[in-house]
Amino acid sequence: DALPIEQAVDKKQLGRMSVFFLSRKVRSTMNAEKIRALLCDFELDPKLISGLLICSALGLAAYKCANQMSIRRKTEKAKKRRENALKLMENAVEQFRRENPGVQTGSILSMSLLELAESLQDGTLSPESVLYTYMGKALDLTREVNCVTDYLEECESQLQELKTRKEKGPLYGIPFSIKESIPFKGYASSCGFLQFHGILDQQDSVIVQVLKKQGAVPFVKTNVPQSLISYECSNPIYGQIGRA
Repeated sequence: DALPIEQAVDKKQLGRMSVFFLSRKVRSTMNAEKIRALLCDFELDPKLISGLLICSALGLAAYKCANQMSIRRKTEKAKKRRENALKLMENAVEQFRRENPGVQTGSILSMSLLELAESLQDGTLSPESVLYTYMGKALDLTREVNCVTDYLEECESQLQELKTRKEKGPLYGIPFSIKESIPFKGYASSCGFLQFHGILDQQDSVIVQVLKKQGAVPFVKTNVPQSLISYECSNPIYGQIGRA
């Protein structure tokens, strides 16, 4: 009986596939037999095997040692950068306090966001007094709980630029911190991974751009859990945040 064209084509294709897979199996079997015969004919010197194993073990140990040294150097470099940043921040606060001994820091820190914004808008408070008050508070908290990871020293020049604007913006002079994971131009956002710490961001994140446009002043970055997927705020670069 004549088969339909579709079935005839399918059977023809099936036959070709069978021949293809059979030939592949035969070739694989032949190759395996050749390799087995070659290995049987080739006699390895036990001393050579021992030497290869020893060299491999030494190479692995050297690689691990070099990797650990590299990690240690990067960690020390990151910690040194942080120490320098906090020192700059501390010097800026001390200088402001010497030049402005009458600033009531306690009163500023007790204000709500709305009260702070109103006082900055009407000139009751200067942007400098608010910024350096919060910088001082951030330093105090860092000594207690290890929260600040970097000082955004551009905040001082940004503050001066804000004072020249015709329109202040609703958040004029309000200082704010950002998490270490949020991009800020010229700083790393490593998410607690050492291999990303030396990579500096080329531009601010959108949220930073928006807040700066409204007159707010970013001044520090704060600690994060590594990869941001843990409730425990800890990473190999900056350590763990404690409890106040």
